[in-house]
Amino acid sequence: MERDRTLQALAIHTERIHDDPVWARLRSLLDVMSRRSIRATFFVYPFRAIVAGREEVALERVNRLREEGHEIGQHTHFYAGEAIEKPNKVVDLSDDNVRCCLERDYRWLKRIAPPRGFTSGGWIVPEALYPALAERAFDYDCSSRSLVIKAGDAGYAAWLERPEVRRFGEHSLWLLPTTHTLKQMLRLPRWAGLPGAPRRARYRLVYFHDYDLLRWAVYVAAMQIVRFSGIRMTCGQVAAAIVDAKGGLNDC
Repeated sequence: MERDRTLQALAIHTERIHDDPVWARLRSLLDVMSRRSIRATFFVYPFRAIVAGREEVALERVNRLREEGHEIGQHTHFYAGEAIEKPNKVVDLSDDNVRCCLERDYRWLKRIAPPRGFTSGGWIVPEALYPALAERAFDYDCSSRSLVIKAGDAGYAAWLERPEVRRFGEHSLWLLPTTHTLKQMLRLPRWAGLPGAPRRARYRLVYFHDYDLLRWAVYVAAMQIVRFSGIRMTCGQVAAAIVDAKGGLNDC
């Protein structure tokens, strides 16, 4: 990997694309991204749209994202049944439910394109997650976080300061840690290192939720990021670039 290699991506956790106000804000951001040839990864949680009875609306909008050149990844919450809103939602991290939720959302997204990347809802990383992703031939996962955005239930969290690879039988899964919120990107735009790379080879992954755009401060911050940060890559492109630079997974 060359000494000044910079890899950075924008991840949008997409849970309410079926809501018209969210879609309106997202469309205005997408217009700016299109003019600047910026591509992002949209980690889509389709089950919320299904429960809301707006599955076809979500399907049309997610497909539009793909047609505009963005990557579609999978975002799954491990709730029990259809109670997915407060105060009734209950997280069920049994192996059976984890695999059931993964398969349900995976099948829905396959109608557009098989997802190759994943981020867990609530940053939860249950024991069954990585093996299940490997079984479905996912290339990478962004559920781990850098300590700079530490939050949530540490009992089921994964913390990484740089990307790393895990192997499950014949399949390898890259773990790409999420390093920044929008606010942290604007206030503390630190970089992470890359595995086995020179010091100047740098990595950064910035995220926000689609529904956060309804808050004016987040909407303005997102606009600043797409206009001035220099982020152009999807998470999948970052993962592929790391693999290529390392000379293949067998050399990691």
